Amino acid sequence: MKPDAVSPVGLRLPAEPPGPAPTLPKSTSHWRGVPARRLVWREWEGDFVVFNEETGSTHLLRSEAASILRRLGEVPDGIAAEALAEGLSGRPAGLSAVDRVSAIEDALRDFARLGLARPV
Repeated sequence: MKPDAVSPVGLRLPAEPPGPAPTLPKSTSHWRGVPARRLVWREWEGDFVVFNEETGSTHLLRSEAASILRRLGEVPDGIAAEALAEGLSGRPAGLSAVDRVSAIEDALRDFARLGLARPV
């Protein structure tokens, strides 16, 4: 079994996904997260453990990925990756604005695969 992978924003992904990954476009205009009331959050040694009541799944997120997911839950009508990048300035550290948007888009696609977000 391969070790878990970590996305550019620190989202831990299982090494072997439970099923086929959904085919999502490289760039989607807006994303919507699981409603905030359906997620249970706990901080653990600087990382976050999130339980999704809708799927029964638990996820370990680094702070950057947690910030993205929290923001998605605050915007019920959806939000674009560019707007997320503006609202999360400085995260992830050391990336240009273009790379930051790309990293956020990657995280959003990962969230979709995990049932935590969907394109609108």
